[in-house]
Amino acid sequence: MAELTRDLLERPPEETSRLLALSFLKEAADALERLNDPEDTEALHDFRVGLRRLRSCIRAYRPYLKTSVSKKMRRRVKTLASSTGQARDTEVQIEWLKLQAEHLHARHKAGLHWLIENLESRKTEDQTASLQKMAKEFERFREKLTAKLSVCEIRLDTQDNRRPPSFLAVSGTLIGQLSSQLKEGLATIQTVADDVAIHQSRISVKRLRYILEPLRKEIAGAKPLVTQLKALQDVLGDLHDAKVLEDEIASALEKSAVEQARRLQEIALESEPGPTSSWGGDDWKERHGLLELIRNLKESSNRLFAQLGAQYLGENGSGFFSSVEELGRKLGSYPGDIEPHRRYVLSRLPDRVKGQPSALIDEGWLPGKAIPEILRRIRFQRRLAFYRLLLPKARRRRVEERIPRRLFETLWPLTERRRLRRRRYEIVDGNLKWQVSHFADRDLILAEVELTLEETEFSLPDWLAGHVKKDVTGEARYESASLAATRPRRPTQKLQKR
Repeated sequence: MAELTRDLLERPPEETSRLLALSFLKEAADALERLNDPEDTEALHDFRVGLRRLRSCIRAYRPYLKTSVSKKMRRRVKTLASSTGQARDTEVQIEWLKLQAEHLHARHKAGLHWLIENLESRKTEDQTASLQKMAKEFERFREKLTAKLSVCEIRLDTQDNRRPPSFLAVSGTLIGQLSSQLKEGLATIQTVADDVAIHQSRISVKRLRYILEPLRKEIAGAKPLVTQLKALQDVLGDLHDAKVLEDEIASALEKSAVEQARRLQEIALESEPGPTSSWGGDDWKERHGLLELIRNLKESSNRLFAQLGAQYLGENGSGFFSSVEELGRKLGSYPGDIEPHRRYVLSRLPDRVKGQPSALIDEGWLPGKAIPEILRRIRFQRRLAFYRLLLPKARRRRVEERIPRRLFETLWPLTERRRLRRRRYEIVDGNLKWQVSHFADRDLILAEVELTLEETEFSLPDWLAGHVKKDVTGEARYESASLAATRPRRPTQKLQKR
């Protein structure tokens, strides 16, 4: 199952949604290869889940995938996902029926065994007829869709300084929308007989769950919500499956009654009924066993519906939906309302920093406004490395590459009057990593921390709090580019070697 890293969450939705769709496509393909193993009872289920996740991803991020996934391709995903539905439903029904054997009286088991045999026979016929054809269609489709999803075109608007929404922000908006749909769907469920509303709510749960699952690794609060959604999906799924199986048993009862009527007619037409002729003792046992299964199903459905009402219907679900909506609002506003960094001016170098390993960094900005480029020379202990960085305005993700020393020295003169020199210390404090920069060409010490996406409030650590002069988070003049373009207030000082 795909779990996105922070870097992927911050990339444009056009890019990350394609990577996510490709991971779901591979998930389905891996499961398809396992279908030939008779011992692997979960292969068909995993294949269907992979396709459903792929379909939900394409549906949710359609505006950002429209150049890669056509309407025809979306229909093909739907067709492939539906092609194995009957076989999987039959597997679920057989599994439930087998569990009933230990709860039924011996006189009721004739109907149970008769129904299982009929379902097993139908399952074999369904799989034999469709799986081979479906596998060939999927392989052709997979090859074409992989080629389409592997190409992503993003245009940078150099005239617009507004930051476009990240994949995370788009996902937050989707979470809010899907949460509202689910709440409205659950509100229409009044009784255990509302199977259409139950089934539609189950679909809404899966769509919301599939959006949240890739965020579990980086977003606090996402994992417990996924767990709750999985539990809700199971309850709704069991209710729907019980209704489908109840209809199946009702159909079996009709079939059994027709067979009994035919046998009675044959007996009535016999001129001299033989001693083996019977009025159907075995048939009666079958029907009585099927009626007992229906009673068990109704009892199970009533228990499930009571559980659904106690946890999610009406006011009982308000806490759950408040958590989902809060997370959606928070992520939907990122990165506008949530600042992922904090920056502070310090009065002096903290004692905890002194004596720690550090890197001496020289940075210079190359001419040009559309896409800022930075040259960086880093000396750490006895190692020396050279880098070139690109900082596109329309994307959060920077591009960094290591370059030869000769190229650095060739380009470095172009950065004159736009340079910085600083000694940088890194301090790990709990889950956070602080960077303290002591500048050489001005009287300035900055401390910066990059927060996790879920962190909006935190307390300054004791080793730092007493040295903070002011919080300069968001102030443009303390950005590296602004500092480099500002004339130093005093001559370059000699930094202590570390």
